[in-house]
Amino acid sequence: MSSSVSIGYLLPDPSRIRTELPVIQSGGRPVTGWAVPDWHYLTDVTVEWSLEVDIEGLSKDCSLSSLAKIGALIAWRSGRTNLVGRGPIIVLADGQNSLEALLPGRELGGIVTIQVRVVLLETDDLAGDFAPRRPGSLLWHQDQRITLEGTGGRFPTLATDFSSAGLPAGESALWYLDIADSDLGASASQALRLHLNTAHASIRGLLDDPAAAMSAAMLRFLRYDTSRQLLQIALGHEEFDDRAHYDQGTLGDVLMAVIMLYLPGRSLSQLRAEYPLSRAEVDAELLAAAWRDAT
Repeated sequence: MSSSVSIGYLLPDPSRIRTELPVIQSGGRPVTGWAVPDWHYLTDVTVEWSLEVDIEGLSKDCSLSSLAKIGALIAWRSGRTNLVGRGPIIVLADGQNSLEALLPGRELGGIVTIQVRVVLLETDDLAGDFAPRRPGSLLWHQDQRITLEGTGGRFPTLATDFSSAGLPAGESALWYLDIADSDLGASASQALRLHLNTAHASIRGLLDDPAAAMSAAMLRFLRYDTSRQLLQIALGHEEFDDRAHYDQGTLGDVLMAVIMLYLPGRSLSQLRAEYPLSRAEVDAELLAAAWRDAT
């Protein structure tokens, strides 16, 4: 036997709000479907969401007068980082309304849930007895999930001063991929860690302005270099098998993603045979794929 729980105030009929699918971009490029296969943690995600609202009907359903203010916003939550955020709040007008939100790449990962919300901003003395009264009261919402994939989103990336931390090459190094655990079933967030050297001017520029031309080139090479190192781990790991199944988010899953994303159609046995004889050619192919996917 099921029962419903009253939230204590009236809600609008769902027909008062009509919405289109959100328009999502990753790094300025449109996202088709609900997955971003080449996402990287330095890549911001933007969301635009349109609502057509019958304000008069919505207010009447909620026993609100025309003096009440009703707003809307886009909220988001990242499943991997457990961080939340939202875009600007707008006051809804009758008819078409446009919402937008910027999701910072450094705070994202895994499955990201975006939610458009219609909320009460201000009530008034003419509101009915069962009208919503508390600012922020949720009147309507709709969810959409986005899956952010790619090797850059599956293990932690830390901004570290190499000179102070005693990491390799001090001020000269750009980054360092630390491999702490070679267990294929281990969580990639525990097995791998990418350190970016904040003592290097180019890395500081990358972190401060990822969209700059110099930062974009740096990000492309970072994508290639980390993928190259992961490919070498995959080829040299005696237990790694591209025919096996690895749980999402594990080291085995990340290694599988590198081959599938950047060297599609090539089996692990082929790559293991080719790499010792034509390493430069495979690296060039990997570079081309990583460079293309970062543009």
